[in-house]
Amino acid sequence: MKKTWIAGLLGLALATVATAEPNKKKKPATSNISSLNQPAAAAPMGPRGHQARMEMQLQRMDSLLNLSPEQEAQIRELNRQHAEAIQQLNKQHKMAIKALLTPEQQAVMKAQREAMQDQRESVRPAAPMESPE
Repeated sequence: MKKTWIAGLLGLALATVATAEPNKKKKPATSNISSLNQPAAAAPMGPRGHQARMEMQLQRMDSLLNLSPEQEAQIRELNRQHAEAIQQLNKQHKMAIKALLTPEQQAVMKAQREAMQDQRESVRPAAPMESPE
């Protein structure tokens, strides 16, 4: 019971720190790079989630390394190129698998993909409605 309380308080403290307004001043660079290897906070999955994770990683790097604006821009460009390369590899991978499957297997795979898409859409919160002006 005591461990549960301690874990809960630690979680609350971390959540409070994470949601606090960030300091506008850059932190001095330190030699501790272990924070770069820690997983990013939970971000949504999918392409936009990937972008959010890459941005959070860049923010961690900036706070640790005190990156110049030029370095930030170069890293963003490298991240963009990386994302495009991964998308291309994923597309090639899917096409190669599809080429190995029989038409019946392809139909089952397509139906499964559509069912998963329907399930994801049913879980997503509805977009806020625009107010009439």
